[in-house]
Amino acid sequence: MKALRLGLLAASVVTFASPLSASPEARIIDGTTANQSDWPYMVALVTKGSNAYDGQFCGGSLIDERYVLTAAHCVDSFTINDLDVVVGIHDLTEEDSQGVRLAVDKIYVHENYDSYYLYNDIAVLELERDVASNEATPVTIATSSTRTTTANGTNLTVAGWGTTAPTGNAVVPEQLQQVEVQLIDQQTCLNTYGIGISSNEDSENFCAGVEQEGYDSCRGDSGGPIVVSGTGVQLGIVSWGANECGAQGTYGVYTNISYYAEWIDQHTSGFSYPSKETTTVQSLGSHTYDFVYANNSDSDVDFSTSAYSNFRGTDSNASILSNGCTDVGTLSPGNTCTITVSYSNDTYGSKSYSLYLNYQHNGSTYSTESYLDFEAATAASSALSNAIPWTNTGVYSNEYEWQVSSNGIRSAEIGDSQETFLYIEGIPAGDVSFDIVVSTEIYADELAVHINGEYIDSVSGDGSVPVTLSLYGASNSLKFTYQKDGSLDYGEDVVYINNMRNGSASTSSSSSSGGGGGSMGWWSMVAIMALIVRRRLSIG
Repeated sequence: MKALRLGLLAASVVTFASPLSASPEARIIDGTTANQSDWPYMVALVTKGSNAYDGQFCGGSLIDERYVLTAAHCVDSFTINDLDVVVGIHDLTEEDSQGVRLAVDKIYVHENYDSYYLYNDIAVLELERDVASNEATPVTIATSSTRTTTANGTNLTVAGWGTTAPTGNAVVPEQLQQVEVQLIDQQTCLNTYGIGISSNEDSENFCAGVEQEGYDSCRGDSGGPIVVSGTGVQLGIVSWGANECGAQGTYGVYTNISYYAEWIDQHTSGFSYPSKETTTVQSLGSHTYDFVYANNSDSDVDFSTSAYSNFRGTDSNASILSNGCTDVGTLSPGNTCTITVSYSNDTYGSKSYSLYLNYQHNGSTYSTESYLDFEAATAASSALSNAIPWTNTGVYSNEYEWQVSSNGIRSAEIGDSQETFLYIEGIPAGDVSFDIVVSTEIYADELAVHINGEYIDSVSGDGSVPVTLSLYGASNSLKFTYQKDGSLDYGEDVVYINNMRNGSASTSSSSSSGGGGGSMGWWSMVAIMALIVRRRLSIG
């Protein structure tokens, strides 16, 4: 084998975790089984189609009859078709007799969420219906001043169904666990981690824990609540922490609810808007799309006072055809309005459009940003589609279609500064494995891998890499893009995807130590950090 580059790491075996499955990991360390009556607002985020115990990957809290608060990293790569929430449950194995499973109608991820550093790690889920009082009871959340008026050392309690093992394989409890920790001085939090922490108490996040070893949240607790022990007020959201949960001298990091009080108010006000629309694949040419807004609140939504809307995106010919929201002026409770946009796909590849809309509601002026993401592609030939072994999949490409090879598939023959991609949608949940074989110019001609629209990593050089992808969404997409630079040829100038199959690779990854994983982007980041930190989402 000659030089082989896989992102920041050279490896012979790599295990990828899907963004749907991976994100921060967190499970209660040195805690106790919680009393069900103490957490009537606790929510389990569960992969759609899975039972609560096997499918739980994050926590959340019911903060209103129709809204759940969680971490952005838990749901950023999900669509509403990928997850359910279970409210009022204590023992995940008793779903038939405990709790109520509800579908999610909207996912609102903070518009400035940064998946690399986990800034603005907050999201709101709008449920399909209101939760009845006998099903669950909302928690009281922090106001804008709660964090700064809560003294350092105050006892806090965090709960979740995450692993009870600080490192290694998950040890997953059936019943809700809780542990008491203390609010840590913000400067100590900054000194511990540096990256991603501010010295200002009124900032994005805070630390909680104890000085001695143990007593922490861990993998799988992400998105769950941490409350002030004396009052029951939710102060934060489980976000991330050290690679070894509860290690001495480290603390859990929690999203500061006080910092986001206004943002939470906006997204739980009853004005429902399309946050992220995904149409998967579209052909070249002209298209239209309808964005529908609904007023589910008890007061008017006004578009006339601050009338502004704008539609823009990948191609410059995007425009608003009709604006039923600003035209109506005032949207009364129980009504909807529609904005119809048009655009033309002139080139192949990933497309992203956004629609901005200003409005006034309950005396405040807000703006929304709705996203439309998809792949501009064409259906692959039957021969190429038949070479993909995963069931219920659609296979697409650009003008340079991949080809069938003896052991799988290979990239198309392309010239300098050209790219060829293969897009596969509809892959069911589970592990899929294959071997990447490259014969390219190192650091220049690269194969990039995307899962569910999120960039994972790239590979170049001359060699092979066995890969396992753990896909946890109900339906997943996988994209391979091979791109050549503007000069020089090396080897065959080709990439192969061989031995595609279901299940894990036969050789375990040397990179899978510690607690969990996230996307390859996260894995690459921790490889170069002096103190390895980990997002806190359960991957089973």
